[in-house]
Amino acid sequence: MTKVMAAGGRALQQWATHERRHPVPPLGRSARAAQREGARVRSLLRRIDPRRSLAAAVGWLLVALALCLALAANLWLSSFVRSTLLEQFSRRLEAAGEHVTAELDTAMLLRLQSVSVVATMLSEDLQRSDRENLTRSLQAVRRGVPDLIWLAVTDADGFIVGATDESVLGRNVFQHAWISQGLDVAWIEEGRSPREHFLKLTAPVTNADGAIVGVVAAQLEWRWVQKLVAAVRASPGEWLLIDRDGVVREGPQALVGKRWREVGEPLAPFDRRVANLGNDGSDLPARIQLRRFQGDGLYLVATPAQAPDGTLRRLGWQVVVVQPVESVVAFATAIEWRIALMLSLLGLVAAVSGVAVARRLTRRVSVIAQSADAVVAGNASRIEVPAGSDEAARLGTALDRLLSNLQDERDELRRLNAALDERLRARTEEISRLAQESR
Repeated sequence: MTKVMAAGGRALQQWATHERRHPVPPLGRSARAAQREGARVRSLLRRIDPRRSLAAAVGWLLVALALCLALAANLWLSSFVRSTLLEQFSRRLEAAGEHVTAELDTAMLLRLQSVSVVATMLSEDLQRSDRENLTRSLQAVRRGVPDLIWLAVTDADGFIVGATDESVLGRNVFQHAWISQGLDVAWIEEGRSPREHFLKLTAPVTNADGAIVGVVAAQLEWRWVQKLVAAVRASPGEWLLIDRDGVVREGPQALVGKRWREVGEPLAPFDRRVANLGNDGSDLPARIQLRRFQGDGLYLVATPAQAPDGTLRRLGWQVVVVQPVESVVAFATAIEWRIALMLSLLGLVAAVSGVAVARRLTRRVSVIAQSADAVVAGNASRIEVPAGSDEAARLGTALDRLLSNLQDERDELRRLNAALDERLRARTEEISRLAQESR
């Protein structure tokens, strides 16, 4: 034993000598800061661990429910948003087509009315058969309206009595239907020649009694139509002008000169190729179609209605507005992402609020748990019971009574052990005394 104690003393002396020679440096400021940061992180992890905190478990449940609800709502809204946007874009296309049709109708009607005004101005000269004055008036009108190729005026029998081109004077032109049509009402139609297209306009010349005494005829160059087309815009989409033969006259350069029926493939409702719309197209208005152009994507096509007495109907023209479906889908996708983001944010806000409410509701249980930890650590002898009569208060009261009963039983057990020890000591002394006396 002496040798062991001596060896231990030498080892302790050597350790002390080593500590004096090589002291352990104290922790630096950065190390202490790192330790504090690590302690805060561990505390935070314990607070959000659902296995350690009832409030954290409730919070994570709320987060999961919020995300599931946001996902389900987004899936339901996806189809609804695409269907609604498709219908709205269709209506906007239809409105844009009606706007373009009205613009073209108004512009051509104004030109036709200007010819009617010229007819009114020439009425007296025509009745007097003043050819020189008629020619001067027509030439003045042409100088004021450069887009007019030529003008002429005929008498009631169809003979030209005045014209900007004197070579046609005296000819009978009633064999041309578009001129004879002017004996009834102001008329407009498309004219064609091997070299160009133009518009033909006629208006009746009447006297003071309303009787028709002649016809004013004019030809409007196609450049005026091109200027008009360039000035009219459709929003949304692009618009096409289709003539009476079904040929695209104005519109995207790739389609100009082609027959409308041949430039694309019409798609019927329930076609699998329109599945990316989120709508099969069966809910589209009657004048909205789906068409896939050659070498291009899918388009919405709007064919607006025409006025019964409009100039476009007389010409046999049709306005068509087209809109790429891809732009509708892209817009719908952007809205879906915004809705999903908003739903997710609202769900997270609701979850965080739920965690705060749950923590407040479970604070009374936390008081009991902390008190129990203090009892286990030996820092307290009683369970702190929250005030009130709810479940937390009843739980705390039951635990406190149980602890009190356990403490009473432990104290009683200690008294019994002490009495037993005393009796055992007395008995041992008595046995020792009897043994000595027997010797």
